[in-house]
Amino acid sequence: MEGDYLADVRYQNTPNALIVRAVVRGPHPLTPEQVAAMEAKMRPAPNGLVTDFRVRFVQTTVITRHGLLFTDSEDPGG
Repeated sequence: MEGDYLADVRYQNTPNALIVRAVVRGPHPLTPEQVAAMEAKMRPAPNGLVTDFRVRFVQTTVITRHGLLFTDSEDPGG
């Protein structure tokens, strides 16, 4: 969503899966459907293991001298 961004990605190989941990920061939490769509675009693990995709969302607020830049409201004006 507008204002959200990928802040970090880390990979961990385990005997049964490749764990992919992503950190997303922004004003709008991701839905499970958005996480599933991101996961669907990922390439399969090179070693044939199952990929376990996990997203940590960190809510942020962007503020300028004019006020909030991004809000949870549908109205772009706030």
